[in-house]
Amino acid sequence: MSDAAKHPGGRPRLGVDTEAARRMRQDGASWAEIAEPLGVSRTTARRLAEGVPKFGACLSGKPLPITDDERRRLDEIAASIVDRGAP
Repeated sequence: MSDAAKHPGGRPRLGVDTEAARRMRQDGASWAEIAEPLGVSRTTARRLAEGVPKFGACLSGKPLPITDDERRRLDEIAASIVDRGAP
């Protein structure tokens, strides 16, 4: 059962083409140029194109996915802490 069916009411979801937002950004479009034809704000266009969840999405208790670059940076930070040793 979909969330909409479980929780009727509230604001209806927009049927926005996320892939179109990503393609437009890869083609060099600004956030405003992406937002206008999709009928969303620049912030929403950026969130869609970059795959960023809305605020509060992490409240489900499930960890959010991280990029390989973020994982490498976390590994570097952890290694620097270990290298300093325990107090």
